[in-house]
Amino acid sequence: MTAEPSDPMSRVLNAGLDLARAELEGSHLDEDEVRVLELCDDIGDVRGVALHEMQQANLEVITTVSRDMQAEEDIKAWEEEQSRRCPSGGQDVGRMINIDGMDDWKIECPTCGAMWWGGSTVLPEHDKPRG
Repeated sequence: MTAEPSDPMSRVLNAGLDLARAELEGSHLDEDEVRVLELCDDIGDVRGVALHEMQQANLEVITTVSRDMQAEEDIKAWEEEQSRRCPSGGQDVGRMINIDGMDDWKIECPTCGAMWWGGSTVLPEHDKPRG
């Protein structure tokens, strides 16, 4: 919370700034308020300050919305990737199938049926076969 300014000119300019904000928001100002606003604007560009404040506030809102939208897109992409992944990846559940006449074998995932030549029964991370 900011302290009220003690000098009279600052109080006048702050009142002018309040009027400039009200004008930007579309409020109707009476004749005396318009004259005070114009005087304060001549002294301290209160309309420009109010406009800058509004633009900064709009920019912060746009930045926040953009950040939220990016986070939603990232979550959706991660969920889509996870839905393609077999849940057995990284587990020691592979079934070893010997290949007749060879010193080689295949490993089959019991969940999705994906197969690899040789290797361990601990399954690598893998996508579900398309079928």
